Amino acid sequence: MKTIKTLIFMCFVSSVFAQDINPSEVTVIEGFNPQIPEFEKVKEVTKFLDTTKINKTQEYTFLDKTLNINYETRPLNSAKVSGEKVDDLYRSTILVGGGTHFTSVSNITFNSIRENDYSYGLTFNHFANTYSDENSEKLKNSLNQIHLFGKKIFDRNIFVVNLDYDRRLVKHKYRLLPESITNTEKNRFSYSKIGGIVFSRQLSKDQLKHRTHFFVSDLNELSENQIHFNTDLTKHINGYPVQLEVVLDNYINYSNTDDIVQTDVKILGLNSFVSFKKYDIDINLGFSFDGILDSIEGNIAYLFPYVALSKHLVRDILYVEGGIEANGYRNTIKSLSDDNPYIYALGTKQDVVLNNFNTLDLRTTEEKGGYLYMRNVIGDNEIFEGKLSYAYIENKTVFYKVLYSNEKYLSSYLDVWRLHA
Repeated sequence: MKTIKTLIFMCFVSSVFAQDINPSEVTVIEGFNPQIPEFEKVKEVTKFLDTTKINKTQEYTFLDKTLNINYETRPLNSAKVSGEKVDDLYRSTILVGGGTHFTSVSNITFNSIRENDYSYGLTFNHFANTYSDENSEKLKNSLNQIHLFGKKIFDRNIFVVNLDYDRRLVKHKYRLLPESITNTEKNRFSYSKIGGIVFSRQLSKDQLKHRTHFFVSDLNELSENQIHFNTDLTKHINGYPVQLEVVLDNYINYSNTDDIVQTDVKILGLNSFVSFKKYDIDINLGFSFDGILDSIEGNIAYLFPYVALSKHLVRDILYVEGGIEANGYRNTIKSLSDDNPYIYALGTKQDVVLNNFNTLDLRTTEEKGGYLYMRNVIGDNEIFEGKLSYAYIENKTVFYKVLYSNEKYLSSYLDVWRLHA
């Protein structure tokens, strides 16, 4: 069997012979010039874009459709935000006290309960003492004050009305006076003032805001009157806060005696400044002007620049401020008697009988100078504040004792340089 398979296999085998190809030459008819394509520089810096970042933008579509359901819910109440607890307002307080040298003190206060748009109140203060020195000379001093106020809040403005009454009485029994001089013991100064304040409730900084104050005062029944008006206007102009203060005062000394000349002094004050920020420094630039019309001494004008620079060197920790400014005020019988109740002033119902006697000298005090202020938080509940100023004061008030006047004083003035720390 194997022999038969071998013979059949041999009959089907064929021979395979490789083809012999002779080499040939290829001739190129057209010319071929090898070239490198021109390149173009696309970007200076290569940027990589993270294509795997997910776009988080979400789009919402609102459907204006009403769902009709048979279930009803109650309206939700508005949320209430609770802040710090407001201090209790005592509607009435009474204070009574005493001390050595026969001193008595009392204070009575009454306030209306809190209302949405109005309030009113009354305050009464009393202080009195009596003192005897080693020479058995008695000195008595008493001060009684009454203050009434009413406040009404409207949509655009807030109105406040005030009524003040002060009565000061001092006595000094001086045993060494000549017998010809009598009734020199008592000084009495009664002072009343009625006025009001109006300030706007405008919250927008681009709208004009104001705070206006007006009052009329009377010292010792027409011995000295003052009519006062001032308004403080603020507004943002081109993004800068601008402030203008206008002050008008009229001081009238009638006096209840023919021994002194009646005086009439009018003062116009203008204070203006603009605030801005430069080099991370808060800057206030402006001026102050005082024009005085005096029926006795003539007309005087004062003009002085106002500069204030401030900066938080460390926020909420270290604050510094410095600049130059001018301040002025009128010396009146009221202001001088507050500083020294033992002054001598004709026409104020004093128990004084002195012949050919001069009265108080009333002038305007002007102060011009520079200052430096610093506030530094140095620890928990520890804050240091300091101020250094150097100023020239024109007509600084001083008092001098009058001979044989039962320890009474007259006013005088000096021009001084003052260093204050």
